[in-house]
Amino acid sequence: MAKHILGDYELPDEGDIIDQVAHQHDRLAEMKKEVAELKARTDFKGLLTWLGLEVKKNGRGWKILCPFHNDTVPSCSVDLEKGRFHCFGCHVKGDKIEFVKLYKHTDFKGAIEVLKEYTGLIANRKKRTVSRKVEKPEPPQ
Repeated sequence: MAKHILGDYELPDEGDIIDQVAHQHDRLAEMKKEVAELKARTDFKGLLTWLGLEVKKNGRGWKILCPFHNDTVPSCSVDLEKGRFHCFGCHVKGDKIEFVKLYKHTDFKGAIEVLKEYTGLIANRKKRTVSRKVEKPEPPQ
């Protein structure tokens, strides 16, 4: 197939465009899978505590002082199993990523980096082992 020329620009062959779209689709599916795995690995209660918030038991659920408005009585409900939150004071709600976006004043990529940092710290803590130095006796001469 011949390349098409438009002004000073040379357009790629139709097959090249299809390959590019297919590659982008595969990469998007891979990124969605990575984000889903990251969300699944993130312990919401641990994340909230790591961010400096006190998570309190509230009947069957959990609550925190809402960090998004001046909250004196905990009004933010947290569902640890579903990884979601909802403030009954300021009506902010969402998942773990949305919480980090709002709390850290960042975008989606920034929130993902925070979650990676948190899950990396947890993974490193679990992998850490204690090693003891054992002195070996001198071999007999």
